[in-house]
Amino acid sequence: MSEQEREGGVAWEAREALKSVRVAREMGNSEDEYIGWLRYAEAVTNASYSGAASAFIGILSQRETDLAALLTKLGGERKAESAAVLAGIAEIKAGLEETARGLGKQIGILAGRVDSVEEALDDTVTRVAALEERMSRSDARHDTTEKRLDIVEAIIERTGATKADTELLRQLRAQRGL
Repeated sequence: MSEQEREGGVAWEAREALKSVRVAREMGNSEDEYIGWLRYAEAVTNASYSGAASAFIGILSQRETDLAALLTKLGGERKAESAAVLAGIAEIKAGLEETARGLGKQIGILAGRVDSVEEALDDTVTRVAALEERMSRSDARHDTTEKRLDIVEAIIERTGATKADTELLRQLRAQRGL
């Protein structure tokens, strides 16, 4: 085998190894990609240094281009995601601020209502106390009236009252609710 035939076979072997690396990478099979790189390294070892260096530089250049494109794509996606997240946060913040303002107004309204209910309750307590006082006085007058009627009744019975007198006394008691 001549030197030229041997180098042609080595170049073919290197190309085939690179193809298997690309296929394995696309398939996500890291083990086959590793084996492909080993085959390529063996082919490069067997090739002349200039051809191997040229092929290796080509691979590195392609790899660099692929990585740069991927980084650019990821950077753009990340910026877009970050902008969307920041916009969402700003929207949530604005909503929370609006809710806080609304709650503040509602709390102010409720505080005013509580104050007015408290004042009305104080007025009611005062009125109830006044009514209880009036009722107490009324009860005392009632008791006094009842005692007086008892005395009048006793006097009528001792003095020989008539039926008309007794009937008058009953009517007085009925009028007074006794």
